[in-house]
Amino acid sequence: MKLKTVKAYNDPIAAVGERVLVVGGTQGIGQGVAERFARAGAEVWIVGRNATLASGVLSNMKTLSQSSKAKEEVQHRFFKADLSLIVETERLAKEIIAEAGSRGVDYLILCQGGPPNGLYVPTVEGNDRHYAVQVLSRFVITYRLTEGDDPVVKNSVMAIMAPGYTISDFDDLELVKARENGKFGILLAGKRDSTVIDAVTEEFSSRIKNIRFMHLFPGAVRTSFARNSELPWILTVLSTLVLPFIGRSKEEYAEIPFYLLAVPEGRELTATYDTHLWNENVEPIKPHLNTLKPENREKIWNHLISKLNSS
Repeated sequence: MKLKTVKAYNDPIAAVGERVLVVGGTQGIGQGVAERFARAGAEVWIVGRNATLASGVLSNMKTLSQSSKAKEEVQHRFFKADLSLIVETERLAKEIIAEAGSRGVDYLILCQGGPPNGLYVPTVEGNDRHYAVQVLSRFVITYRLTEGDDPVVKNSVMAIMAPGYTISDFDDLELVKARENGKFGILLAGKRDSTVIDAVTEEFSSRIKNIRFMHLFPGAVRTSFARNSELPWILTVLSTLVLPFIGRSKEEYAEIPFYLLAVPEGRELTATYDTHLWNENVEPIKPHLNTLKPENREKIWNHLISKLNSS
């Protein structure tokens, strides 16, 4: 679906009265999504590490809200957290639960992290920092905000990152063997990340029927991800040279998740396909068969639960 078609559906839609939680909402894609919902009149909560960046986004959202269809002033909020630590992610989840109350949040959108850079950097909890932010924090937040008979999330959970790959060893999700054999790198880590998120998206969907779970591929978006992720210099240079020509702006891309989450036609579209994975052109993607195998999904789920419990 072309972007102009999506925008035609989006432009009349007001999200007044809805509450949106964007994790990783202080820059990049997350910022674009947060500001798009604010422009539609929604109350937006953002999560990030940098209070200075957050202040700028909050200011932008306030201005956008004032020009929206909202009749009353909308109170946007920032929650600071270091998502490389499970204990911090757990603290954040508890804070969100307390602040959301029985009202909850309508949409949980997970944008934190970025592509792997091929480096293994352990945290004080013993986890690879990239894996902790990109994968573990997404699982922990989703698990905590959707558990119980009256979950905090009332409508949808969307993870934005690359989907559609698979790995061969589901018993080594932390890639210990690859590190020991000198085979740890960007491609393997990226496949692992997307495999886990594919699998847990499907698993959450099978376990919780009254919440929509989606995994959305962003495609090429013009952000500072290469610099923020500390990619090898050659990849940073290539992304700097190429993205301006092939990538969408974060504002343009934000129309896609807004369409799938907040627009009736978008919600109806996702309900017509037997998949929870979508690409940047609003086209369905089938998870890899290896990832869909029940025994592999169970291994991934049990691994993530063990990481959560160990914190």
